[in-house]
Amino acid sequence: MFLATSVIADWRQDYLEALQAAEAGAWQAAEGRLRAAIAGRPEARRRARLVGAIPQPYLPHYWLGRAAFEQGDCAAAAESWTTSLEQGAVRSEADLWASLEEDLGHCSALVELQRRSATTAGSEGEALRRELASLAARRAFDDLAGLRQRLDDLIERQSTDQDPALGSSAPPMALPTEVAAEPSREDSREGPIEPAAPPVDPAVESAAVTVVSEASPSPDDSREGATEVPSEAARSGPGGPDAAAVVVAPWRRGAEEYFAGRYRAALGELAGVGGGPAALLRAASHFALWRLSGEQAEEQRAAMARELAACHRLAPDLEPAAALFPPPFRTLFAAAEP
Repeated sequence: MFLATSVIADWRQDYLEALQAAEAGAWQAAEGRLRAAIAGRPEARRRARLVGAIPQPYLPHYWLGRAAFEQGDCAAAAESWTTSLEQGAVRSEADLWASLEEDLGHCSALVELQRRSATTAGSEGEALRRELASLAARRAFDDLAGLRQRLDDLIERQSTDQDPALGSSAPPMALPTEVAAEPSREDSREGPIEPAAPPVDPAVESAAVTVVSEASPSPDDSREGATEVPSEAARSGPGGPDAAAVVVAPWRRGAEEYFAGRYRAALGELAGVGGGPAALLRAASHFALWRLSGEQAEEQRAAMARELAACHRLAPDLEPAAALFPPPFRTLFAAAEP
């Protein structure tokens, strides 16, 4: 009994000391205390009794990712933040969730560039790798687009220079094969998470999928393919009877794909489906793909803008639920015009 009580006390103390170290900017010390806390209690909690009678959020993987990020280790930060998103408790803290999603997008893009730069040779490749490492250390991501273009050009040049079919005597350099196949429902998630897609709670796994906080149909929604707005008794989303509406076929499968993190599959299921909530889900899917590209896929951003405008036209009173859609997407939704 004494041993169990000591372990419980230790993870709480480790976590509180980690937060104090983080507030002081002592990120290495914070990392050590967070790892100790995770060893004692790995699961995050929206509310935990850390000290006194007032519950506080227990988010060790979020803060471990932040410690790695502040020390310039984007790969470790992305790993910890992905775990934090999968556990879901960080969604209860809007500011932390927003910062996590933004920084995770940057880190994911940077890690991908570092992976691709490892395939390059010579002084140019080495210079690119040094610059990418410097960006991570400085947490400066404004130059990612320029470095991406330089890397693309270098890979193309080196591939051409060493292709025997083009007359070079040098052996061909092995380059990774980029596979762009459409993911099936059995595929793994398209990227770190999600940003965008929180874990589906038990209510969403039932016969219907909760996706929006209000879904009053507009006249345009009366055509075939529009939603069936449930009765008050059928509304069971977070926050009470008015907090969510239930989307039924033909949108259900698209919603399931979106909340499972399969954004391209969601777009496939929602293609041609009418109504405001379908447009909302398409917009959210395009947003997630845009963020996973490191905000480089302009076609995804443009498609998101079109779907947001359509959503406002078709269902002016519709709003994305705060518990299910990430804060940056909801900000863009609020700023969009029909």
